[in-house]
Amino acid sequence: MESGRVNPSDLHSAEARLRSCASRFPVVEVDSSYYGLPSARKAGLWARRTPEGCVLDVKAFRLFTRFGHIDIAGHGYDADVIIFPDPVQASWSRREGHRLAPEGLRTVLAEKPEVLVIGTGYDGRMQLYGETVDVLRGAGIDVRVATAGSAVAAFNRLQGECARVVAALHLTR
Repeated sequence: MESGRVNPSDLHSAEARLRSCASRFPVVEVDSSYYGLPSARKAGLWARRTPEGCVLDVKAFRLFTRFGHIDIAGHGYDADVIIFPDPVQASWSRREGHRLAPEGLRTVLAEKPEVLVIGTGYDGRMQLYGETVDVLRGAGIDVRVATAGSAVAAFNRLQGECARVVAALHLTR
């Protein structure tokens, strides 16, 4: 953490960070396992380095949980997407992962949809800069913002109501 109280900046090795957290908390979560399966060697190191009395919670690999996954027209996507009337812009990314600035929606602005549905993630962690909505509305785009699940439902409903609806979906938290 930035405060340095949980993972002080002088702890440079993974082992030192694990021991530091485990000395302060009864449960420590491994987040990296969500993004890729750990090797048997790495998992063994985690087990050996976790002090007795501390639980090491290993986050499930994302392809097992399907968290951060969406199926669109028979194709699966495991990264944020922008859904246009015809193509899907796969692996949509922003300069700041959980902050959406106007430049992150250049392709949407070029498309000029009637409605843009923005999915802010499973629990709404992605935030929009205030100017983002202003720029979109200034371009004549009706903007709808919701968590990912609600955004998908709104997008599906609006497809039957609008000729040009686009969804920009942040799929994880």
